[in-house]
Amino acid sequence: PSSAGLYGLAWSNVRPLVFAVGSGDGRLVVYDLQRSRMAPLLSVEVDPKKEPILSVAFNPRERDLAATGDSSGRLCVFGLDRNFCIPSPQEDALLHKQRIVEGVEGRLAAVRASGCDGNATEAAERASAEEMVRIQVAELERMIQACLDPVR
Repeated sequence: PSSAGLYGLAWSNVRPLVFAVGSGDGRLVVYDLQRSRMAPLLSVEVDPKKEPILSVAFNPRERDLAATGDSSGRLCVFGLDRNFCIPSPQEDALLHKQRIVEGVEGRLAAVRASGCDGNATEAAERASAEEMVRIQVAELERMIQACLDPVR
């Protein structure tokens, strides 16, 4: 979101897929990875003088508040939309599935790294293990996409 660099970063205390960053051009940028992995859902100009935002924090008691600190020492507190503050039941499931995918991909890398000594049986077992992991990854990716798709 900024070519000026990113400084402060904080993960939400209640939404594991929400985080905020402070930019070098004085902006607070909030992402919700459940909605978009690339585009921020909120981008606020904190300082018209474009002082770098060096620190970002979510309030642990008041879920709808976030704060920034800039390079001039100024502190700003923001009220957040309730969508950033209320946990989604799908969020934990999505994180769990992502951890499974990472584990399966790790096993695939281990199978590939193990190599074989020319033994045909070992080569067949390795190919079979790789195919099984590919199928598992594809199925998990479909499950994750189903969680990300809006309810129809």
